[in-house]
Amino acid sequence: MDPATLKADAATAVLVACAFDMFKPDILAPTPDPRLSPAWIIRGYITAMDAVLPKLGPLQLGSKAYYGFLAESTVAPGRFVAAIRGTADMAEWAIDADFRQVPHAAGGMVEEVFWGLYQTMRYQPLVPIGVPDSPLAPGLARAVGLGHITVLGHSLGAALATLATLDMSSVHGMGPSVRGLFIASPRVGNEAFADAFATHVNEAIGYALEGDLVPQVPEAFGYTPVHCTQVIGPSVAQAIIQNSRACKHHIYSYLSSMDWSLMNWNAVPSIDRNLTACILGPS
Repeated sequence: MDPATLKADAATAVLVACAFDMFKPDILAPTPDPRLSPAWIIRGYITAMDAVLPKLGPLQLGSKAYYGFLAESTVAPGRFVAAIRGTADMAEWAIDADFRQVPHAAGGMVEEVFWGLYQTMRYQPLVPIGVPDSPLAPGLARAVGLGHITVLGHSLGAALATLATLDMSSVHGMGPSVRGLFIASPRVGNEAFADAFATHVNEAIGYALEGDLVPQVPEAFGYTPVHCTQVIGPSVAQAIIQNSRACKHHIYSYLSSMDWSLMNWNAVPSIDRNLTACILGPS
């Protein structure tokens, strides 16, 4: 595992923490997180049908909800990040879901909950005003144009980012212009799907913190991680994380384990203080 890549990916992955903190019920275009400025400017918002992930039972879809944003770098114009938030209920849902499979057009089988939710995802540009939203992958492709995009997600968002990265690469012809960055992703599909993903996607990487339950499920039915997944074990992790199911999955546990020097872990927004309480100190 390359330390420089790990450090750079941690700096990018902060955007998904911003995406999560920006969520407010019934608001599709929330106020940008202060941490985005001045390096990033939001160009549009990502929505999907609200996913309720109960401890028992399948995914339930409700009304349209905010799921993330597309931001462009002010330092390197033409460099974009699509950040897709996760959900606090993912670890609990992962224990009891039935993980039924459906076929994917690129090859193999994928988990029906992730695929069903992904199909509801939309991109709404901020400029020009009044342009209707569109399906996520073609909407992002049009917004990026000749630029480069990193499709980033954590937890449930990482599963959705996996599907979006493949869609943009295989269907919308972005090829080397798109990179996937998946943090704490559950297993999206079977071996044939992982092979298809590797065939169509030029660049992607996934990170799974050792001891995190979510990247280990589903365990049965032929599910497997996409081949670019790397495990952050004790020899690599730069932080000591409290050994609990929730702590091992939180985005800040990943960020601190990827790069301890990234930020002051005692000075995060108040909404995240319960998450950074999982960080016991540097490794």
